[in-house]
Amino acid sequence: MGTCVMIPLKGISIFLIVTAAGLAHTGAAAGDCAALVKNFERAVAKKSIDGVRRAAGDIAEDIVCGEAAEQFGAKYVAFLITLAEDPSTSLTEQKKALAAAEERTIISGTWKTAATIGDAYLRLGERASAFDWYERSLSFLKSRPGTPATLADKRALLLKASAAKSFENEDLPTQNQWLRSTRGLDGRIEGMYLSGLIREVEVLSVPLPVRFFTNESRLTPDGDAAVKELSDAANEQALKILKLVGHADPRGTAEHNLELSRRRVEAVRDRLKQLGVEAQIEVSWEGSQQPFDTSVLPYKPSQQEIWALDRRVEWVRGGAAD
Repeated sequence: MGTCVMIPLKGISIFLIVTAAGLAHTGAAAGDCAALVKNFERAVAKKSIDGVRRAAGDIAEDIVCGEAAEQFGAKYVAFLITLAEDPSTSLTEQKKALAAAEERTIISGTWKTAATIGDAYLRLGERASAFDWYERSLSFLKSRPGTPATLADKRALLLKASAAKSFENEDLPTQNQWLRSTRGLDGRIEGMYLSGLIREVEVLSVPLPVRFFTNESRLTPDGDAAVKELSDAANEQALKILKLVGHADPRGTAEHNLELSRRRVEAVRDRLKQLGVEAQIEVSWEGSQQPFDTSVLPYKPSQQEIWALDRRVEWVRGGAAD
């Protein structure tokens, strides 16, 4: 019969089931586990990266505490992110903390820990690194499905990835430097365009980083690059139907914005056809009625950034569209 061991950790009680057959000295093991947790807490209080790493490793290797290894792994990454963003942390320690968080997440992290690293980089203004980690997080949804994600989780990830990519590409002068979504070992485009991201019964709008010149339906150079990525995804996934929705920022009259969003989504449709997309392309437009949801971003963007995100085209995925 199993023994239930409760370990308090800053208001959170972790219950571990210990089998009598597996542990002859359950009481001693539980005591050891509690001591390991205290070591972890002491290292966090001292802001010791190496100390927290060792303590998390000891917990993972312990026969009792090991059942909570994933939880403490997430706490370890959270500690590293908090340390990296602390204004009192030196640049050297900041880089060390982020490198340690990345190392841990690459080895055994979840989509949540990868997204947390993306958030940290976006708050620090390192948008290319943020985009990289948001795309890793999206890939983990498929390759490491142990940690479930809701449709709202996926939507937030896509919004963050789109914002990071859009902001970074706006500031890069040449096409050779623009951020592009990752590709798998088979060469197929992944990241924001990942096949199998949503279930058949789900519907999700993917905010594409398709940028337009202000008050125009003319694609910016990086906007055209984004359309090319969409064309690759549509053809690689052999989509039968591709649903697109055009949007505009709120400046100007409602009638003007509605017409502008129509011209923009039609410009994307026409460009996709030029690029050889075989799917049936269905378009609709909303004007400025559905602004980009900036509430999911880990920082408060400027008004200019918000307007730039509002000027977009979305790919509606799911159901018959995919």
